[in-house]
Amino acid sequence: MLSLPIICSGGIGDTLLKISSIPIKQLGSFGFRFNIFYEGKNHPAWKILEDFLLGIEYCQLVNRMPSRTEYRIRNIWSRINSYLSFNFTPPLKDFDYECQNATNAKGILFQTHLDGHHGHAHLSAKVWPIERWCELFLKLHEDGWDINILEYNDDALKTIGIQCPFVHDVRRKTLLEQMKDIQAACLVVSVDSWTKYAASWWNIPQIVVVPDLRKGYTPFFKNITPDDLAKIWFRGLTKSENICLLGLEKIKRKFCYTLPTIDDLSVSKFYEQINLFTKRKSYLQPMQKYGAFNK
Repeated sequence: MLSLPIICSGGIGDTLLKISSIPIKQLGSFGFRFNIFYEGKNHPAWKILEDFLLGIEYCQLVNRMPSRTEYRIRNIWSRINSYLSFNFTPPLKDFDYECQNATNAKGILFQTHLDGHHGHAHLSAKVWPIERWCELFLKLHEDGWDINILEYNDDALKTIGIQCPFVHDVRRKTLLEQMKDIQAACLVVSVDSWTKYAASWWNIPQIVVVPDLRKGYTPFFKNITPDDLAKIWFRGLTKSENICLLGLEKIKRKFCYTLPTIDDLSVSKFYEQINLFTKRKSYLQPMQKYGAFNK
């Protein structure tokens, strides 16, 4: 039985991107198996990712460093993968793939990203002012939408809860539980984060806010072009009719940053985009105001 390496590292999004770049289910059905490696287990994402990685079929989580041969295989696949534009849904054990969105919609799930970057609030490129989030939630609540938020900053979550007591906190203990909530939502709205991959696996309609990350974020993004960002971090997502990218748009065959900073996103523009997108998706209709994610 041939075992192939999947070498992961970094945050949740970095890992989900690597997992979804490999047709695990398809190759697994032909007898292939996979060794998953996670480099840098001091990263805060590791505690969240471990159970998820253990739950992928045809895979085993290996507690050693990859060999030179495994690195070479990874590098060869990376070169091949650079010409592909697919996202593959990983086969998750004990996961109900039939429970999908559309007719059983339970509301909008927002990933507000107010913790900056794994708690580093000074990395503010993705941090939209909390007052604007609350204003947006109030507008959507008045329209009849059920508002569900995924936010890892406790202080921010508390503030939102005080100003918008109708919102539901949908943080879960495990990443797999979180993904079940994503799968159950009728719309996922995020500020460019790992949820974009998970939502794409089950074709959940989503709006992704993509501010220009060359300022106020990690050094890696300092010189990344819009085309590189679209090709690498949005592989398989840019052509989907179920995904609206707000801030990364294709103009005359080239991708451009159209949101210089997240502060340039107004509540009225964001609200308008959500309304336009939900109206275009005829099966997206406002739900009752309460109870969508209560469990």
